[in-house]
Amino acid sequence: MEESLLEESALLAQADEVIDPALQVETLKQEIANLKAELARASQKNRPESAQAPEQSSLKHAPTTQEASKISSCDFLRKLLVEIRVELYRNLLISPIFGEPESVHSHRELGLTPGILGTCRQFYHEGMPILYGENTFYISCSWDTSDIEQRCCCRPHYWTPKDNPWDIHRQGCLFVRDNFNRSPITRSLNAAKYRNNHVQMGNISAVKYIKHWKVIINTLLESENEDTDRWCAIDFCQAVCKATPKSLEIVIVHEDSDSATRWNGVYQTLEATLEPFKLLRNLKKLNFRTADLSDIVVGRGIYRMLEAPNVDLSQLLSTEQQDALRQLMTSNAEIERPQDMLTPLLAYAQAFERYQMFKLQMGLSLDEESRVAQKLGPDFDDIIASEFAITNPFCGRNPHTVEAELLSAMNAVSRNSMDDFKRYRSVILAYLEDQYQAVCSARIKLSGYIQGEMTQRGLFSTTDDIGEQNPYIRSLETDFRAKWLLMLEDYADSFRRHMPFQTRVNWNRNKRRLENLYNAMPRELAINQMHQMFEVDKFQGFLSVFKAAFEDVEKQFFDICNARERLFICDITEDYGLDWEMSMPTENDKERVIWNVNVKRSGPTLEAYRTHHAIR
Repeated sequence: MEESLLEESALLAQADEVIDPALQVETLKQEIANLKAELARASQKNRPESAQAPEQSSLKHAPTTQEASKISSCDFLRKLLVEIRVELYRNLLISPIFGEPESVHSHRELGLTPGILGTCRQFYHEGMPILYGENTFYISCSWDTSDIEQRCCCRPHYWTPKDNPWDIHRQGCLFVRDNFNRSPITRSLNAAKYRNNHVQMGNISAVKYIKHWKVIINTLLESENEDTDRWCAIDFCQAVCKATPKSLEIVIVHEDSDSATRWNGVYQTLEATLEPFKLLRNLKKLNFRTADLSDIVVGRGIYRMLEAPNVDLSQLLSTEQQDALRQLMTSNAEIERPQDMLTPLLAYAQAFERYQMFKLQMGLSLDEESRVAQKLGPDFDDIIASEFAITNPFCGRNPHTVEAELLSAMNAVSRNSMDDFKRYRSVILAYLEDQYQAVCSARIKLSGYIQGEMTQRGLFSTTDDIGEQNPYIRSLETDFRAKWLLMLEDYADSFRRHMPFQTRVNWNRNKRRLENLYNAMPRELAINQMHQMFEVDKFQGFLSVFKAAFEDVEKQFFDICNARERLFICDITEDYGLDWEMSMPTENDKERVIWNVNVKRSGPTLEAYRTHHAIR
């Protein structure tokens, strides 16, 4: 049957006399059912057994070219006109189920979608825009409409009584709830490596491809604790604001303060509930309506049922309010978003840290239930932050000022609180400013002397190939070399992170291990090599090693400068939240040392210049 289908379809595609594609579409529609079955069997046959579990046939993320089959194209598809292929993809991939609450359950079949996108690369590239661009996707950003299931986190949980914080107890497995918004694109998280307590929508790649959303929101939050905001629409809006969806339907589940009291929740006004949606821009279509029971997720883990809401939309949201929101969200007006401003802030703070693992840990929560995937993406899901942060002196129970304020800034982003974010950013920048000024001062001092020695027959002269062959260099006194090395060490030491007392205590706990960690880095190895030259009184290659160490330090300096210049790139207003003036690097500050150019000097002799600038 498959061969006959292919032959017949190929004849239809190659027939020059068939001009109207609609005729071919009608012919193929009769064979769509059989074709679906054939493609399903072929797709299932090519998949490994581990990938054939029902819960894996879901939209946990957008397929990538690496996940698509190695088969570049399909002979059958190539023989069809583009219009025919598009109609075929639409028949296979478009379904109303994606916009219904039933789609959030892992046991609900989605047919061939999206596994069929992995059949071949041609199917992937041509079908994905239709799957994610033409379907409407359901997402529940409501605590009360979520299908909540408990699970064992399989990690020991430690607790301390309030009256004696040093009396640490260990209890066995801790059952926790997965706090993520329910959608067909999150339904596989129950049995996948992507699962952790709080899944950020921005870490799910499919989000940026979806163009049509149906969003369920509720005026009732879970409880007044640190996880309250996990159940509102902030995370969703922050994830999709740059994807620019075309249409959005906001479905409102309205509950009053009495419901909050009855269910131990927190009531917020509808205006506050809708506030996160003001992050969105350039929508083509925006609708509001109240929810009915068909919009609510009902699953095995639900712990209470909602009565069918019977509230008129105009009673909750006036026409003027709807129009104002619609005008704002469909416009292209500029907007300051805390999550956009966090990225350059984090890059600036990370530029002061050289060890890559410590960089990645900046701003991560070390809570027992927190996983690295929450911030770094699902590829890091198996690494628990508290496990690989043991030797990090900047994190832990008494974190460094920068790490602590970064975590606070990230929490402000999760609340979409601009005022709080700018306040925490100000603390971070003020703390790093002293070190930045110290770095600039040390660099000016060293680079000035380097420029002074880039004269004819100077220490960094290009005459006679490299300085080692210069008679003047050969006669250079050892103590003068030592002075240059000391200036380089001062410049390198200025990059050592400033630490408050408690961080120094943390450092001392693993001092030898941490010092060995940094001593194995390029600049430390080069400086140590120059010290060894002094010990044996042999300086062959001294200048080359000096330049290598200097360039390594310079690289970090320019990383800091570049990050500093981009700190406020996402700020629209000039109100940076600083109570002090922060200057940006100038062109003179960033002037690089060009080693292969001699500097012409007029005036005093070189010997007089060196005597005048000698360090005593």
